[in-house]
Amino acid sequence: SSGILVTINDKKVYLSGEELKQLLENTNGDTVKSVEVITNPPAKYDAQGSTVLNIKIKQNNQNGYKGTLSTAYVQTAYPKGVMSTSQYYKTKKLSLSGNYSFGAGIYYREGADIVYYKDNQDQVTSIWESILNRKNKSLSQNTYRLTAEYEIDSLNTLTLGTNGFISLKNHGEYNVPTYIYDANRQIDSLYTTQNKRKNPTRTNAYNASFEHKFSEKQSIDISSDYTRYFKNENQDIYSVFSLPQSGPYRDTRFVSDNTQKIGLFSIQADYTNEIGEAKIEAGIKFGNVNANSNLDYRDDIAGELQLNPNRSSQFLYDENIYAGYLSLSKEIGKWSLKAGLRSEYTELEGNLLTSNEINTQHYFKLFPTLYALYKLTEAHETGISYGKRINRPQYSALNPFRSYYNSYSYYTGDPKLQPEIVHNISLQYTLKSKYNFDLYYRNSIDPSMEISYQDYETNTVIYRHTNIERKIGYGLDFSANQEIFPWWQFIFSNGISYSKDTFQGGDGNLYHNNIWSYNNNINNRFTLNKKKELSMELNWSYDSPSVQGTFTVTGSSSLSMGIYKKVFNNNGQVAILFSDIYK
Repeated sequence: SSGILVTINDKKVYLSGEELKQLLENTNGDTVKSVEVITNPPAKYDAQGSTVLNIKIKQNNQNGYKGTLSTAYVQTAYPKGVMSTSQYYKTKKLSLSGNYSFGAGIYYREGADIVYYKDNQDQVTSIWESILNRKNKSLSQNTYRLTAEYEIDSLNTLTLGTNGFISLKNHGEYNVPTYIYDANRQIDSLYTTQNKRKNPTRTNAYNASFEHKFSEKQSIDISSDYTRYFKNENQDIYSVFSLPQSGPYRDTRFVSDNTQKIGLFSIQADYTNEIGEAKIEAGIKFGNVNANSNLDYRDDIAGELQLNPNRSSQFLYDENIYAGYLSLSKEIGKWSLKAGLRSEYTELEGNLLTSNEINTQHYFKLFPTLYALYKLTEAHETGISYGKRINRPQYSALNPFRSYYNSYSYYTGDPKLQPEIVHNISLQYTLKSKYNFDLYYRNSIDPSMEISYQDYETNTVIYRHTNIERKIGYGLDFSANQEIFPWWQFIFSNGISYSKDTFQGGDGNLYHNNIWSYNNNINNRFTLNKKKELSMELNWSYDSPSVQGTFTVTGSSSLSMGIYKKVFNNNGQVAILFSDIYK
């Protein structure tokens, strides 16, 4: 799926990419109660995101104090480490919980990028080959979460919370030599780009909710969230140009400083009532996004950094979403039925101040959902579901200004990006609660993604976020959870699918990129002694080639294992893990 939404205790996580990866890596697994994979979310959830991954954090249900402490060391090409602690305290009316983790490490990435430039006869005229070496030091990753719940009386409960991710000590060193060859692959020239980066990031979120129970089956929950997001990307890019068998003949340097400040506010009310075997859910919500992106671009001229107004920009973004939903579920004999309808009205304005380019959009969408489950016998269940979803563009993807990676490549957004509408249909069958089959169809209209293309006149590679025409996919997934022996648990899942992306090329014509794909995951869990103090995992995964817009992505596989030993009368655990064993 594209547009996956990650939530923690049903609260959105306003992070993406590397920040989200670091947050999840630093989350102590012992604090996680479960992970809900909601492929077709009901009307209660925001329509944003084709699939929801909801991480449920444990709560302490016993009075008194409980605390945990854990640490981990990771060795890849470079080391990483994390320490975390979780604290719980509960009385009859008050529950307090909190966790904090500190992580630090070096993240390394390498690769090769080859671009072919052709003439009007489709013959190669030059080949540009870049060797990428990217090294990022993230030396202070701080993750925290605090929650206080107070039961005023048996009918009223107040909850306050805050969470955040702060990573201010991020430094990157990128070294990228680019070799330029002629059609016969003879070296023509080369240039080397050194990119020194600083990427401090800070996200702080605050939430409050009040639940009132009219009765055991009737309640209302009013909640509000406020999040502040800050990210700064400072780049110092220096390029040296050379000819074969001679020294440098020129160099260039520019410095860019891109600061993003985003504020997110929401308030909502959710009502629940059970009448007999029927359950009614209804709610309203208002959400606002206010973003300010400022790009300061300076050229090095004779050793002095001078502002380049043609490449500097300031982009303001404001978005309001008004939503309401109603859903009804009911048990009728062997049938479990649920239907819902969510409506969302969106108004947004993007303003590129440097060119006074203003883009406004107003649209109203309805998002129906339908679920039907039939229990044939105790061992057999079958069901069907339908849902309509939306993926709104990220704020940075609406900014039309250019963010340069080097002198010959840059990224740009599209202020006229349209939201992606996704239709999901799924047919499920479950046997003995162990064997699960899922036959699905997904149709995405106007999906947005990053497309790369070449400007032949300037030998420039352009990365542009834009809408493609359509993306369809269908397939069959199968999973099984089986106890082979009392000491061996076997979990198996695989799927076969077809994907087809339709996009517009630089010539204005429509093109298709399609493929059949296969994926497989095997998880083995072994108990190695009678006291169940020593255990082991062995996991293997495989993904065949896939497509994404104009891109074809090669297949990959991975093998991992872990050994676990309980200590201190089962109050502690020591583990050693090996991932991506054969690289």
